[in-house]
Amino acid sequence: MTRPPQPWETMPPWNTRLLEKIQDLSVDHTQVLQRGYPTYNLAFGGAEVQMQTWRTHLRALEADRSEVEVHARAAGIPQEMIADARTLGSRGVRWNERQPPPPTGDRGQDAVREMMVEGVAADVWQLEHMAAISATHRHRLAAQGIHSEAHPIAASQLQSNMIALWLRASEVARVVGLTAEERDQLWGRDAEGWQRLMQATVHTYDDPALEERWRVFAWPGIEHDAQQTVETLNPGKDSSTSAAAEQTPPLPHLMIQQAEEALENPGAPAEAGTEQIGAAVDAALPLGTAHSWGSEPVGETDPAVPSPVRDDGLEL
Repeated sequence: MTRPPQPWETMPPWNTRLLEKIQDLSVDHTQVLQRGYPTYNLAFGGAEVQMQTWRTHLRALEADRSEVEVHARAAGIPQEMIADARTLGSRGVRWNERQPPPPTGDRGQDAVREMMVEGVAADVWQLEHMAAISATHRHRLAAQGIHSEAHPIAASQLQSNMIALWLRASEVARVVGLTAEERDQLWGRDAEGWQRLMQATVHTYDDPALEERWRVFAWPGIEHDAQQTVETLNPGKDSSTSAAAEQTPPLPHLMIQQAEEALENPGAPAEAGTEQIGAAVDAALPLGTAHSWGSEPVGETDPAVPSPVRDDGLEL
């Protein structure tokens, strides 16, 4: 009898890592649930702080696992594999204790490369998720008859964050020397893939959940951290130079176009010619360049977005 294939036999290693995170977070949640319950001391009276701390820890672990599961579904990992990892974890079985056991990790330079490729995968996922949330945020406002952004500074910061993440993903991809197959696996999401991503993410978010994530992605620290990484990789290098378009992830505004297409025309692929992509690469690389990533034609500046100012009163 042929056994079912193991996850590490059917998917890229960075997707397998998602299942590992789901399983190990499930173990952590079970341990806190069953062994982390605080001991009551009569001298403390009600001692509600202890109970609140315990419940907060449980909710944080569950939220972390939920976010990884969203990523896994958007990546096309079968729900059966996700459920299997969650179930094994809830039974106290960690990923490295599975039977048959997963292969041991690479060592030396191979381990470093694998870690860097996983970093590119994380950045591409964050860019795709940001694109989906940005497009849906604008779409829902328009459905209410609202066509101006209530928090333009935050919207501008979100765009800056996407540029910074794109630059980091592109630079790390260049340093690693991704193969054509790896590039296709990492960012070759087609129209069907965008539909799957939207189903796994924004179609499950109510308005408050969408707003929360939109504000999280507008946090200025995202840009700061990404820029620091690029500077570490290439100190003093001009960030306006990069690899050819086919060797970098799709530009942020093209991702948003694809997300908008998935919202407005289910099943219809978002088209972007190579000439348009090449021109967009040249236009988007400098961090100070103004961008228009909404429903306006590419290249036109949105007059509602002022010059970058970091404090707009948002509590992020």
